[in-house]
Amino acid sequence: MARSPGGTRHVIDTGVDRADVHAARRFGCRGILVVHRRAQIRFYEIAHHAAGRWPKRKIYSFHTPSDQDGLGLAHVDEDGRPDILCGNYWVRSPETFDLPWRLFAGPAPAN
Repeated sequence: MARSPGGTRHVIDTGVDRADVHAARRFGCRGILVVHRRAQIRFYEIAHHAAGRWPKRKIYSFHTPSDQDGLGLAHVDEDGRPDILCGNYWVRSPETFDLPWRLFAGPAPAN
């Protein structure tokens, strides 16, 4: 559930079990990052119409038993694109949404 600037509530998706939410701008799209079920990072783009679900993109699913929380954005690898920090991991931002996101454990590599 989200509120518009006028205070009206909107359902952006159903069945979401979120651990953390972070406002974000990704590839020119405004929206929110969500950690769903502590095992999947999703991006919901703000809908440009008053009703209906927001478009959703799966960014990354943790394929090991996981219980991730904590969410942030940072230029970890200094390539000019903000990467996603989640729990004990960071996810490298690709050049476009359509390319794969890569997961790394621990700190960023030394340059």
